[in-house]
Amino acid sequence: MISAVNEFILYDDMRYTRPDLRNRDQVKTPQGVQRLMVPVKVKGKHLQLIRETEIDGDVWAESHWKTLTANYRRAPPFDEVGAWPAAFYLQRRHAMLRDLNRTFIEAICAYLGIGTRLTAVSDYRLVQAAQLRGRSGLP
Repeated sequence: MISAVNEFILYDDMRYTRPDLRNRDQVKTPQGVQRLMVPVKVKGKHLQLIRETEIDGDVWAESHWKTLTANYRRAPPFDEVGAWPAAFYLQRRHAMLRDLNRTFIEAICAYLGIGTRLTAVSDYRLVQAAQLRGRSGLP
């Protein structure tokens, strides 16, 4: 979907909801599906926006990477494909969920050769219709 457009806008200006796919995923293992979750701070933050959602610690990253390597390291392309995500799990630290997700999306796009411009709703300033009419001379 990202490769089919000129610009892909991440909708980070809406309310974060639980449970949410923005911090959860699942991988296939010999024992069945295993869920991976990035813990986020939600206590007392029922109305927070996605762009305001903080990651709660960084212990999850090493655990996720161990799960991925344990279940996929024997796959033929793992040496090539598995090399670049290691840095995102083991070296980079993100405080905000939106930054982590954007980093992964950008890395996947780069790996796949997708050059689509990636932005977020919060990167833009809302212009009211009344302001636009005043500038264009429209009623």
